[in-house]
Amino acid sequence: MRILLLPFSLIYGLIIRLRNWFYDIGIYKQHKFSTPVISVGNIKVGGTGKTPHTEYLIRLLRNKYKVAVLSRGYGRNTKGFLYVNSDSLSAHCGDEPKQYKSVFPDIIVAVCESRVQGIEKIIAEHKPEVILLDDAFQHRSVLPGLNILLVEFFQLNRRQFLLPAGDLREPFSGRKRADVIICSKSPSGLSIEEQHRIFSALSVRNDQSVFCSSLKYADLIPTKSGERNVKFSQLSEFEIMVVSGIANPAPLHDYLRGQNVFSGITMLQYSDHYPYSSKDLRSIREKFDNIANPKKIIITTQKDWMRIEGLEWSKILDAKTLYYLPVEIEFYKGEETSFDQLILNYVKRHELH
Repeated sequence: MRILLLPFSLIYGLIIRLRNWFYDIGIYKQHKFSTPVISVGNIKVGGTGKTPHTEYLIRLLRNKYKVAVLSRGYGRNTKGFLYVNSDSLSAHCGDEPKQYKSVFPDIIVAVCESRVQGIEKIIAEHKPEVILLDDAFQHRSVLPGLNILLVEFFQLNRRQFLLPAGDLREPFSGRKRADVIICSKSPSGLSIEEQHRIFSALSVRNDQSVFCSSLKYADLIPTKSGERNVKFSQLSEFEIMVVSGIANPAPLHDYLRGQNVFSGITMLQYSDHYPYSSKDLRSIREKFDNIANPKKIIITTQKDWMRIEGLEWSKILDAKTLYYLPVEIEFYKGEETSFDQLILNYVKRHELH
């Protein structure tokens, strides 16, 4: 199938290269803002960990600055500019913006297809001190002050193809636009040889900063209010059903299997940003009921929970058995301090102006 689609990838690649060239030489206009703008994006379609990296930036900045997050709101059934509030449904704003607002209710979160119009409206109405652009590496109409690109560790040195034959949104050479490259989902304890391999694969320039990050899963959070969080060490007697609709569930599945505390795991995998329906929940409930072990729970991702929460899920799924799993990122061996300082220095330079 990939071979059959390669001609279309060649055409797509030509269009993308031409588009980028037009931006580079100024035929297409780029807008630069006096407010600090940090873009977080990738070259590959989904699965690189943009959401936990954006949340890391929010945690770093929110106590010092007035933070706004602007996203396209992928998968929403609305159009135009929209502020996200605590009552917003993921169907109206997208699961990622909904998650940002749920985890950080004090920040400004908005969605808009046009990043330029979205930024202008947020600045005019709220005067934020820093704006984070979620998934905006290809949206070149905005020239961010700091461009962060995420590249998956396990995709390095692998042959990759452009859409539609592969998962690349643009040629890998697009990484040259990044100010910061983060090799995400890196294994812990990288050797010196592996670090050298990363630098070699990325062909890093002297003016680019490179960091390695890995995923870190927190305790399970119950969907039923009043229940306590659950540590993995407490689940040794339970059988688990994992429900996920994310681009790359492999790290989650590998992590759960590596805990060696479960009597059994059943995986239910849906497509990325899957719009769950009541029918889907009934199907999940039916499969869950077929698990013979009376000690059983359902685990889903936090992003999936944002899409399930808007449904009348409690009429179908037992709240006592449904948990979601938050994920964060951590940097490799002391790189956190260097990364934090890089971000704070950038924002502070603009603050002085």
